[in-house]
Formats: sequence, structure tokens, C-alpha cells
Amino acid sequence: MIKILFLSPNYRKRTNWGHQLFRDTVIRSTHLHDGAMQYGEGCTHRGKTHLPDIFEEVGYHDVVVMENQKNMQKYTGLDEVACIKAIYLGDYLPDGRNNIREYNKLINKHSIHIAFCPVPRVLRLFNEQKSLHQVSQECEAVELPYSVDTSIYKPRPHLPILYDVMAVFGLVSYIYPRRPIVQKTIKELKGIKSLVGNWSSKLRWMDYARAISQSKIFVSVNGIHNQITMKYTEAMASGSLLLTNEPEDFKYLGFKPGIHCETWSSLQELKEKIVYYTIHDAERNKIATAGRRFVQKNYSTEIMTEKFVERIKNEASIASHCSTPRYMGRNFA
Repeated sequence: MIKILFLSPNYRKRTNWGHQLFRDTVIRSTHLHDGAMQYGEGCTHRGKTHLPDIFEEVGYHDVVVMENQKNMQKYTGLDEVACIKAIYLGDYLPDGRNNIREYNKLINKHSIHIAFCPVPRVLRLFNEQKSLHQVSQECEAVELPYSVDTSIYKPRPHLPILYDVMAVFGLVSYIYPRRPIVQKTIKELKGIKSLVGNWSSKLRWMDYARAISQSKIFVSVNGIHNQITMKYTEAMASGSLLLTNEPEDFKYLGFKPGIHCETWSSLQELKEKIVYYTIHDAERNKIATAGRRFVQKNYSTEIMTEKFVERIKNEASIASHCSTPRYMGRNFA
């Protein structure tokens, strides 16, 4: 059994709390490991940035997992401790912020062993960087798709349906340039009761989760990379019909339009499908129910936790038989 330490701020009070919900599930799942905890801003333990000092405070952990490159830059001393080091590449994408280059520098500097990738595009980009020798050959990319806490995002049949369509998301123009025009299109639909907003509207956390379950349809809009987001699993787990423009690798991840969700390719088609599925309750509910079951079976935080811990255990097993400096002789038995 192994002990896992997350070096990350607690995001439960931030808009992107989905990542935190996954970490919470890992920490709760002590039947899968010997113990997991979180160290950083908003956590019980916080303040130190030198890993040996952190271990002196909280005790030795076999695995250290980091959240992103900005948070990663403040930590030192990772090479002074014999442990497995992992990073979650949530924004390992080419969008002008040099995230790929910065991640590569930090992965090489800290000798990271595992890079968890939430979407196939990130997995491909990372392996391309390895083939170009821009990132350490010792770091293995592992697919770990976005997941959803189905104890929070779930149908609430005791609550009334309040909205025909919901479209609430962050309006980050350089990543999601189409979101404002989609929201404008929805608001202009006659006879359709909509909930449209962004994170500054303060519809967050449990209020956000409840609102999805009280909406017939949830509209999603992909960003410039045309990839799946957490909103897919959140909407589907909540029993709302997901209506999205189809992303790259949709079918690879098992999502089937017309069976688990619905897609749109133009604003006109979006309007038509909103009107259609608002009226046709039985057809909408059939797809939404199948979508919820699909997400529960494949993309819950519990399932992703098992995959995450299994991969960590595999690395620990390799380390226990490895005599190279990669693990500094640590026995992870």
C-alpha cells in the first residue's frame, strides 16, 4: 500500500472545483491506498514549499502529485526525496501562454515520472514532445479522462424543472471565443426559459449542480482546441440532455450522439434542437438517461480514482525492483 500527497491548493471554493472533487475522492478512498492528503493553500497543512520540509511536517509519502505548472514552480527539493513524482497536465495545450514549454522545463527539472493527461490531444502532444526530446524520456504519459462526482452531480427528481436550457460557463475569450454568441442566441429564443451566465454571476458549486439537474437541456461550447470539458460529464451525470458541438475524439472516448447526448454544428441547428428537445420530453429523457448511465459506468470520480491508483501502484512496483537513480533506491513494497 502507498501514501499519496497532492501538492495543490484546495479548489473547493473556486470555480474549477471539479479537479478538487476528484482529489477528494482519492483522499476518501483509503481502501485503495494507505492514505492520501493535500498540502497547499486552503488545506489543513500549508506554508512550506521545500519538499523535505513538507515531509518533515506531514510524514513521508511515496507519491507526490502536482496540479499545474504555475503551482509547480514554487516547489523545491523534489530531487532530494526518493518518491514517485506525478503531474496532472490540465492545460498542456498550445494557446500562446507557452504552457507546453513551461511544463517541459519543470518536468525535466523535477524528474517527473508520470504525466496524467485528461484528453487524448494532450496525450498526443506530450508524446510528440518526447519524440522531439523536448521532455524527459523517463516521464510516461498516462490517459486519465475528466471525471464527475456523481454524489454531487445527479438527478434531483424532488426538485422542479425550472429551465428549458442552461448555458452557464466561464467566458475566457482566448480559449472559448464562441460562447458569447451561443449565449446570445439562446437568450433570443422565443418561449424558451433559459439560464445563461458565467462564473461572475456566482452560480457556483452546489447551486450550479442543482441548476443543471433542474434544466431540461445543458448547452456546451467547445474551445479553440475542440476538446471535451468537465461540463460534459457534469451535465450528463445530472440527468440533463447534453447538447454540444462535437469535439475531437468524441467517439474515441465512447460518447455517441443521439444515444448518450446530442450535438450541433451551427447556430441554426442549435436553435432547432433546443426547440425540438424542449417539446419532445420522452425522446429527450431517453437520451439523458442513457447519458447518465454511460457517465456513471465510465467517468465517475470513483472509477477514475481506481485507474489513478492502479497506475501509481504499477509505478511503485517498478520502483521496488529498480536500482537506477530514478528512485534513489527507495523500496516501495
